[in-house]
Order: sequence, then C-alpha cells, then structure tokens
Amino acid sequence: MDDLLLISEVFRFPRKRYRWQMKFLRPRVYLLNWNKKKILENIVTPPAYFDKEEYQFLRLCYHYSGARGITSNHKNIFIALQNTILVYDIGLREQVGRIDHPLFNGLHEIQWYKDRLYVTCAVTDSVLVLSGDGRELDRICLGNNKFFLDAFDLPSRELDNRLDYRIMHRAKRLYHMNCVQVIGEDIYVNLNKQGSFVKIFPREDVLIRDKTIKQSHNGQFSPNGKYILINDTGNYALKVFDAAGKPLRSIDLRDFALPVNWSKQMVFGENHDIKAGWLRGLAFSMENEEIAYVGLSPAMVVALNYVSGEFIDYYRFRRNPRITVHGLHNVSKNHDLI
Repeated sequence: MDDLLLISEVFRFPRKRYRWQMKFLRPRVYLLNWNKKKILENIVTPPAYFDKEEYQFLRLCYHYSGARGITSNHKNIFIALQNTILVYDIGLREQVGRIDHPLFNGLHEIQWYKDRLYVTCAVTDSVLVLSGDGRELDRICLGNNKFFLDAFDLPSRELDNRLDYRIMHRAKRLYHMNCVQVIGEDIYVNLNKQGSFVKIFPREDVLIRDKTIKQSHNGQFSPNGKYILINDTGNYALKVFDAAGKPLRSIDLRDFALPVNWSKQMVFGENHDIKAGWLRGLAFSMENEEIAYVGLSPAMVVALNYVSGEFIDYYRFRRNPRITVHGLHNVSKNHDLI
C-alpha cells in the first residue's frame, strides 16, 4: 500500500510583510502520494477567525498563519487552524463544514479515534473531545490538575466558561500542550514547555521528563507500542525512547544530506527567533511501521527508520525557510485515490 500523506504548512512572517510574501508564501495543505512523489491535491489554507483588535495584536507579536494539526476518518479531513477546525471531503476538494468552540485557541495536533475528535488547545491548556459535528463530549483541563501542577511546580489556572477564548491570545498558557494521542482508553499529550510526554487519562503519569527537549513537538507511541518518538525541535533531532520512557537513540537530521541551511536564523513578529530545520509533524508508514515521516522547514517531509536510525528519503515543497510543515497524517487506510 502506498503511503498517502496529508501535510499542513504554516508561514512565519516578519513584522513588516511585503505583498510578494503574502502572494507567493501562502501556506497550503497537500495530499501527497509519497511512493510516487506526486501531489494529488492541494489547497490554500483559509484564514483563522480574529476580530480586528486581536488581529492587529497578532500582527505585532505573533505573525503566524496557516494550518496546524490534521487528521481524517473514512469520510472527512479535519484541519485545525489557530482557533477553528475546517472540515473537508476526503479528497481535499471541497470544504463541507467547520467546527468552533469557545476554548479553541492555539490549536495544535488533533486525532480522530473511534468516532471522536480529540483536539489540543495550547492556549487554554485543554484537550477537548468532540463528536464529528463538533458537539463537546468531554474536556480535560490541565490548568487545575493537581497531579501535573505539583509535578511541574506550577500555579493553578481556572478557565472561565463565560469567556470566548478564541480571541484571547494574551492568555498565558502553562504547558503549551501541542500533541494528543489516544490508544484504547489512554490519552497522552506532549508538553512543550516542560519537555515532557505524559498520560492524562484515565490515570495521570509522567513518562518522559527531559529539560533538553523543551520546545519539543509530536510525542507519539509507535504503531507497535514499543517506542515513543518525540520531535526534539530545538536540537534538530528525532528522539526515540522505549515504552517506559528510557532514551534509546537521537537521530540528528543535520547528519543527512538535506537541502537545509542549518545555520539560517530569522526573526518573525517582534521578538520570536526561528531557524531553518524547524522540526514538526510526525506520521508513520502503513507499508513499514519502522518508518516515520517528520516535517521540516523549508517545508519538506523526511522519511527515517527510527529503529535503525537510517535516512530513507525526502520530498521538498518549498525553498523559503519561513514556511514549515506543521501537521502530518497518513490517510491511506481512509482513502481510495492511492
């Protein structure tokens, strides 16, 4: 079976934007046949929802546009933006719906699992559990979870159900929770600020805690459950642990012949540093479960054997390092266009 990948991009633009940047660097979502290196479909990412005041605030300090996490079921593709989720048909040809929620802000990775949509909301320190049409079925808020507050020595944070957090970008997050993975009844998330991979349901546990992997993304178990993989964004490496959280290997992407200027440094917004080789996005091959796909900037997908540490191949979409991959999802089992 060919691997059919959904790939989302984000554009991190400077404080002073030029018209050519907005015209030619518009982030996209791709449907890629990896084996044939053929783009089957692609769309320009629609804008997220901001009111005028908050949009001006984002222009000054954040400067971020594009799609975040991406997932699918047998019928639809779900694309997370900053504060909403777009629903497309499985062929990525037509938008068929949209999901909104007052806690949607700083959306990151999302997962469809057993008729439920699991959504990480980084700004509100929450994981929302939704039906396919957007009804809230459950929520897990870590801001007032005593186990994690004690584990990481953090102050408690209560959410106000009367507020619409979609436009409250000044809200201070505790964890920058940026990935969710559901396996059976267990729910796991990656905590970017703490460099930690934790279980949040049904019984809390800290599986990995490592200060050297702060800024990490995409903590996930491998398909066979034997390994935990984490994108160590700050150190350009894919970190591999055993299922108990013991470090096994670090696959440094700078060791491979990739078209990346690793020394390239830039600024976006007023004071955010970015660099080429920004590592984000993680998916697994349906053909060989030892192969993982990771995303980089300039926007490209790299295939690695995470058991042996071997480099397999890459596919590049862009040359400008301001555009990076954010979400990766293997849609092969839900698709008939392979």
